[in-house]
Amino acid sequence: RWPLEQLLEACREHCRQTNDKVTFEYVLLKGVTDSLEDAKALYHLTKSVPCKINIIPFNEHPGSGFHRPTEESIIRFQNELI
Repeated sequence: RWPLEQLLEACREHCRQTNDKVTFEYVLLKGVTDSLEDAKALYHLTKSVPCKINIIPFNEHPGSGFHRPTEESIIRFQNELI
């Protein structure tokens, strides 16, 4: 609905005005959003915004069609993002 760059600029402006950080929540889906390339892309997307990134491994449930990444994959993603 809103262009991503417009949202990020609003986040940067909020941080400038309040000296606060924003929190982004990122859901890790096995084979969909958990690659090292995804971590690099997330870093580059958010590096100009004072922020914290809450990495959320997917909570599997029947019928969703998605799976939780392995603990090893989650740690690799986190380390790449850092």
